Amino acid sequence: MESINQQEKNAKQFWCFICEEKFDKIIEQNENIKQEQYCEICNSPCEEITQQTIPQSFPIFTDKQYSNFDQMMEKQNEFANKGKQLFLSQNFADALRNYIKAFDCLYTYQQQKQDENDNNEIQVEIQDNNNNENPEDNNNEWEDEDDSSGDCEIIIEQEIDGEQDDDDEDVLLYDNLIKIKNNICLCQYKLNLFQDGEKSAKFVISLDQDNYKANYNRARCLIQLKKYTQAEKCLQICLKEKPNENTIHELINECKNTNEQVIEFEQKFNIGDQNLLKKQLSQLQDASQIVIENQSSVMIQIGEPILKQNFKFKIHSKQNGFSIEQLLRQLSKIFKKIYEEEFETATNNDKVYNNQNPTVRNETDGKYGIRKLYLKDIRLDKIIYNVEKNIHLINVL
Repeated sequence: MESINQQEKNAKQFWCFICEEKFDKIIEQNENIKQEQYCEICNSPCEEITQQTIPQSFPIFTDKQYSNFDQMMEKQNEFANKGKQLFLSQNFADALRNYIKAFDCLYTYQQQKQDENDNNEIQVEIQDNNNNENPEDNNNEWEDEDDSSGDCEIIIEQEIDGEQDDDDEDVLLYDNLIKIKNNICLCQYKLNLFQDGEKSAKFVISLDQDNYKANYNRARCLIQLKKYTQAEKCLQICLKEKPNENTIHELINECKNTNEQVIEFEQKFNIGDQNLLKKQLSQLQDASQIVIENQSSVMIQIGEPILKQNFKFKIHSKQNGFSIEQLLRQLSKIFKKIYEEEFETATNNDKVYNNQNPTVRNETDGKYGIRKLYLKDIRLDKIIYNVEKNIHLINVL
């Protein structure tokens, strides 16, 4: 049996480009480390980590310092072109791997350049040791100095043809960071890595808020993650650039339709009047029809126009679902409770139940802040289920 020290000696760290996670693996003495290693989670090809640490912002696998911008771009283009070929052949996993390496080249150079700028930064502190407060005396002192300028040399820098200007480098670096990261996001989407794809798109948006591809790709990932509200916001940004793009309009409609599932009733039920509701249900042929399936409890949100703000209530069913009758009876009990508690907590509780003159209805100032509708006036014709928030919204008339 191998000793613990021997196992530690043979332990290697690997990085999975797909999961974006590192893991340890013990390499047997007779095993060739140069052979392809695979992720323990997704079984994708991995690469050994040779550095001591991995920066949290992005994994860097090489300690090579690029001597110039062109050298870095040559290497970056090599990985990017290979990634493109693999993507076109629908080998999305290996395409992603190469795009990440291309991004690594750009990111490494960016950090290297930033470090060089930080090291070369000179802080100059000007100290005035002259205690003479008379400005005229200071001027005379300047006049007495030798004006030969022997210690000062003025150099006019001239750009040499063919050399890359620093500003041009920054622009090209910035553009390529966005381009490659968008390709990474697209690969992650193709591999159903929607959460990772959404993060990649957010990185691009942090650099360029209105970037069309990033917002489009992020929206598609968010739709798969059932985050329809955020997805719609991204698509609205895309519409600014391409207002006539049918695909964008279709995705926006998908967000709205998928996020809101409507339970619509054939008639309006007076859920504020329990006696009248009981009569309506007795005349309803499909009162036992299940309208909310496979749920023993659901969250109900009630807000405007009845209440001044949103309040949530949880209702339960002994069965695995809710019929029309069960749902309406539960809702009727909730509204009865709201008005009773409002009457107990409001200073102007005379306005809670009084419906002699509904045209001058004032908001009550109790626990819920009832406005606009009296209890017996509340009628319900549909319930809207918000998929993203997993909540049922009450739509009253």
